[in-house]
Amino acid sequence: MQSKVCQRCGRELTQVQRWNHRKYCSRTCSHAAQFGEKIEWNGLWIRPGQILEVLKLYQKGLSEAEAREAVGADHKTMWRVRSTPEFAAFLPERLCLFCGDKLPPKPVRKYCSSKCKGKAKYDRENIANGRQTQRVDQAKRSRAIDLFSRGLGAGSIACYLDMPRERIERWVYAQPIKRRSELCPELWPLLPLKHRLSEAKSAEEWVGILHDASQSYGALGIVTLITERLRGGGAPDRYVSIVRENLNQRITEGAIFAFCNMLRTAITIIEWSDGNFRLTRTLKSSGTFVWPEEHLGDFVTVTRDAFSHLLAYQKNTKSKRRVPEIP
Repeated sequence: MQSKVCQRCGRELTQVQRWNHRKYCSRTCSHAAQFGEKIEWNGLWIRPGQILEVLKLYQKGLSEAEAREAVGADHKTMWRVRSTPEFAAFLPERLCLFCGDKLPPKPVRKYCSSKCKGKAKYDRENIANGRQTQRVDQAKRSRAIDLFSRGLGAGSIACYLDMPRERIERWVYAQPIKRRSELCPELWPLLPLKHRLSEAKSAEEWVGILHDASQSYGALGIVTLITERLRGGGAPDRYVSIVRENLNQRITEGAIFAFCNMLRTAITIIEWSDGNFRLTRTLKSSGTFVWPEEHLGDFVTVTRDAFSHLLAYQKNTKSKRRVPEIP
């Protein structure tokens, strides 16, 4: 005798369902009886099977090809994973093999554009001629994203990894990254010297940061940096009067005093040697000099090696701009 109730939920079948010899009242009950009951996994209701095993392997860090091979899933199963938004959210991040940009889940391809595909092909064809590949360094990319999430800026990361800032910005801004509001203390030494000196609260801290960067310690060859910036140039008598009258400093044999102009583009050095004053002016062709601020005091004393490091300090950020070679 034919059953009048659903074999899964016990609901009474309709007359049409009994005429058609149905065992279940709905497609939901039929699928649950055939493929298993749905279970909750990471906020997702899913039936046990190959798709669930594939998603678990994704969470463990396996790639799409490795997960498919481990489970033995066919292309139809993988297509269901990619086409379902709830499942596609667990897919591992796929990157362009050349530039490192993020690839969409569909369609499945290796490169983000025909431009990257052509460059990769050109590298493969000319590798025998000594051409160096231009592919993205995945280790540096992961390191850049990690440093950015811990509060380090794109410019500082570019200086640390010795890479163009434009590429670092493309890596860190192309995807949503949860970033700390403040820089981690252990990343403080990775900041450029200019930024670290600007955060100094006292003259002793400013000098310590500069000496650590230049690796010069001791009291040999002291250079006195006058924090007050001056307008214009002048004869040696002007600088001597500032040292003697304003700062009440004694000028002895071998004493060196350094002054900076208002724009921080020129540094004037006055040295007492062999009974005469020797005046030297150093100009900055591009950018500005790093100089102590006036709130640190009237003057700051550093070693000669530290002062030379301060004069030679340059903003070291690579650019993609190509400079033509002059024959």
